[in-house]
Amino acid sequence: MRHHLVRSLLVSVACAGLVALSASAAGAKSACALLTADEIAEAVGHPVTVDPDPSGGDPDAGDHCVWTKDGSVAIELSLEPPTTDPARAAGAYREVRDDAFGSGAAPSAVPGLGDEALYRDFEKVKGGAIVVRKGLVVLGISGTQTKDAIVSLARLAAGRL
Repeated sequence: MRHHLVRSLLVSVACAGLVALSASAAGAKSACALLTADEIAEAVGHPVTVDPDPSGGDPDAGDHCVWTKDGSVAIELSLEPPTTDPARAAGAYREVRDDAFGSGAAPSAVPGLGDEALYRDFEKVKGGAIVVRKGLVVLGISGTQTKDAIVSLARLAAGRL
């Protein structure tokens, strides 16, 4: 009898955790819903379309959206998996930051964007990348565009989180 009671309690706690996580994830927007093709076109100076092949969820519960022009990537936006734990969000930010900027010149802070934001130009090609943490959400945007265009798009996306 005691095993059944303990098992029932563990199942109830696990279900409550899944409901809470599902509720927080349900409120999250997809990467492709954070920016419109028109907004990106205005920022980058030419029309773009979503490339459905690399866009969408990943096995780790993250989400991506890739906007292209004539088959070439113009802008890519990535959202890290949703979390309800501030320590996990901070850890995800550090991990994405290290992946994006691990070697080469140090990235520069972007004041007034989320709780933390760093930008760096690509070293060998035109464009750059930004990593932003706003509360429990971590996003990254990269592309072959100017710093101003990428930061502008990051501000729009972060404002919709």
